[in-house]
Amino acid sequence: MSELTKNVPEYAGIYVIFCVQYDSLGLIYENENNIANACDCYFIAAEITKKDSDLWFQVYELSNKLNLHKRQLYCLSRLIHLLPEEVSFYEKRYKLWLEDNQLIKATNDLLNLCKLSHDLTTYVPKLYELCIKTHREQDIIKHLENEYSSLIGRLSEIG
Repeated sequence: MSELTKNVPEYAGIYVIFCVQYDSLGLIYENENNIANACDCYFIAAEITKKDSDLWFQVYELSNKLNLHKRQLYCLSRLIHLLPEEVSFYEKRYKLWLEDNQLIKATNDLLNLCKLSHDLTTYVPKLYELCIKTHREQDIIKHLENEYSSLIGRLSEIG
C-alpha cells in the first residue's frame, strides 16, 4: 500500500478510506458480538493509522478478552511507544512477560515502571526478585542510587 501512495500521490487518502472501512466493519462485528472478527478489523485499522492510541487500546482490550497473548504484547508495545509516561501499560506488559517466563523483558518493564511511578513499596521488591533471577542486581542498585541518593543523604544527616 505504501508503494501505491508513493507512486500515485492522488491515492494518499486511501489510508483514511481503508481505516474508516475497517473501523466500521469492526463496529458491525462488535454489534453482532463477533469479538474475534471485530478485534481483527480494529487491528488492521490501528496498523493503518499507527498513531491512534485509543484504537490500539481498543484492540488491546478485545485481545485481552480473547486471550490473544502475542497481540496483547504488541498492542501494549505500540501504546508504550505512543504514550511512554503511562505507567499502567508497563505494568500490564510486565505481567504478560512474566506469564511467558520472559524474565529479562519483564525486568526491563518493571525497571521502567519503577522509574515512572516512584512507588517503592509496590514495585521495588518485585524488581529486586527479578534482578536476582536475571543476574541484574547492579541495575536495581544503580536505579535506587540515582533516584533516591538525595533522600538517603538527608536521612543520614538526621540519624
